[in-house]
Amino acid sequence: MMTHTFYREDGRWYVDLPHWKGTKGELQMVAGADKWIDKLSNGKGRVALQLDTTPCDDCDTLKRFLKTPIIGGAWYNTKDGHTMWLCKVTEFVFGSMPKHIYYKPLAEA
Repeated sequence: MMTHTFYREDGRWYVDLPHWKGTKGELQMVAGADKWIDKLSNGKGRVALQLDTTPCDDCDTLKRFLKTPIIGGAWYNTKDGHTMWLCKVTEFVFGSMPKHIYYKPLAEA
């Protein structure tokens, strides 16, 4: 299980990935992922998530339902029906666009 922190800057959400070689703009949460992170943050400017491709206790699940090979990334749903697109940064983090991403927000970011 890995932990990643997301932070809000100028009203936009980004994932903090120090080893990312691309642009900061590529780390921005868009296409529904921003609204999902905003909800998980409970109004705070930061949120840390434990993430894995293996089921874990007390984790919720993002389920991939459509790959977007031409532009990269894939579309995912939460169990409550929230839909979001995750870009190639997800592939950088996991090595692929996993069928399931298990996540758990941490109390402190």
